[in-house]
Amino acid sequence: MTTLVIEKVLPSSVPITFAQARANAQAVVDEFSGWAVVLMTVVEAKHLYAVINRKQYLEFEAWQLIGSFDGARVNSEDVLPMQKDGHTVGYVCRAKVFKDGLQIGGATQLCGFDSWPCRGREGTDKDRAAYSASQTWAGSKALRMLYSSVAVLGGYAATAADEMRTENPPDQTEHWCETHQTNWFKRGRMRSY
Repeated sequence: MTTLVIEKVLPSSVPITFAQARANAQAVVDEFSGWAVVLMTVVEAKHLYAVINRKQYLEFEAWQLIGSFDGARVNSEDVLPMQKDGHTVGYVCRAKVFKDGLQIGGATQLCGFDSWPCRGREGTDKDRAAYSASQTWAGSKALRMLYSSVAVLGGYAATAADEMRTENPPDQTEHWCETHQTNWFKRGRMRSY
């Protein structure tokens, strides 16, 4: 009988067997599946998701919850103005994820004055909206990059809701479903919405 040996991609150079690697992987899946069950309960109760194109995307607070399962927290740092032709056109933020005092992840996101949070705002209100959105979006993305597998195990899309929102909000008039926060649809041979 041949034993397959797989090197761990960790500081240790001690080889592990295929069976050990499989057991380690199963332990991770079991742990993340447990997190996903708790996540689904809270997300559904508090409606911490957005329905975009008939998929459920987690809001920032849900990503924070997943990070807290791992003892991680996100900090937004370095919020800087974006310049174009000598004018400020929005803000860019770098977020970092920390666990036990060590940085374990991070991401950068921007919010321009033409983005949906700034629509209809002027002056300081426009600046505040872009500044704040860049922080939220960077935090969501940083946590999503670390914990999207938990979201997927919970039945949600792997991308943060903020990354999926478009410049044009959905038409909430004639065919809007308040319960599901999405438009009704009609395709092919369907006779009604």
